[in-house]
Amino acid sequence: MNRRLGVTVVLAVAVVAGCGGEETKAAAPTPTAKASKDPLTSCVDQLVYWGTENLRGAPGQEGDYQHMGLTADKYDALRKIQKNARVIMAKGKLPPTWLQEQSEAACRKIVATPKPSNTVGGWPQ
Repeated sequence: MNRRLGVTVVLAVAVVAGCGGEETKAAAPTPTAKASKDPLTSCVDQLVYWGTENLRGAPGQEGDYQHMGLTADKYDALRKIQKNARVIMAKGKLPPTWLQEQSEAACRKIVATPKPSNTVGGWPQ
């Protein structure tokens, strides 16, 4: 039994240390992981990130706002931006700054909208 425990500890240490000398890269955090940004910047980053992912056709991402870390307001804005982007893309190429500009305009409205004070953890009381 002690030998089994010793082998388990050695394997666990090897996994944590990155056995084989290869560097392991952590997955890049999505904008939802950065809480230190101001609300406008955070919102814009989220909409640009998820808009880019969804418009390029990343599998399994579109449609789950909770997975994306978005509020209902942000998700509604994202869907509207994506719908308009697809119309433009059907006629040609999307201008490079279009998604950023649309996200900023939407987020300015979202951030300026008063939030209800009778909520706990985002849920009405």
